Amino acid sequence: MAHKVNKKKFMNIIIYFCKHTNKLSQTKLWKLLYFLDFDFYYKNHKSITNDIYRKLEHGPAPKSGLEIIGEMILNGIIDIEPKKNYFRYYDKYIANKEYDLSLFSDEEKKEIEEIAIKYKDYNAQQMENSSHEDEPWKCTKKLYSDIDYNLVLYRNYDSAIKETEDEVDKKITCSSSFKKAVDFSDKLAKDL
Repeated sequence: MAHKVNKKKFMNIIIYFCKHTNKLSQTKLWKLLYFLDFDFYYKNHKSITNDIYRKLEHGPAPKSGLEIIGEMILNGIIDIEPKKNYFRYYDKYIANKEYDLSLFSDEEKKEIEEIAIKYKDYNAQQMENSSHEDEPWKCTKKLYSDIDYNLVLYRNYDSAIKETEDEVDKKITCSSSFKKAVDFSDKLAKDL
């Protein structure tokens, strides 16, 4: 997948999530974008933002995220409001502009809405936990590595990743499950 991020879509998704989710911190936003792109890729074999996601300690993060957020703040499109959540402080994103859904296909709009509804009340820790349970995250071995979109095909296979301390077993499981997922994807493509 070529890395040419669609900044207009990316920014409008952020604005949408600002207006349709609660407790929108940077950590939560990165996971929302991850689930949006990877869920959409699972269904359509392409992402919406076309960004690359990296495996970081607290979950996946979009490679272009900080640059785009910085630009949005500088241009007054969003603001940051300090908030307290129990004993922790976080920066909540607030949108100062309306989003433009005309940039998106019907399928993309539906996916954006579904992700916002599903994770509306999740906090950053819940988003992190959810992302750490996702197959692409589990199968990406090294921190700071790019997460391959094709790993999302593991989601249909319960045996894709087994909780084990033996990295060799984990690697073999990922490899065999990935082959099953690719075979399944090829079969679907032929049926179309």
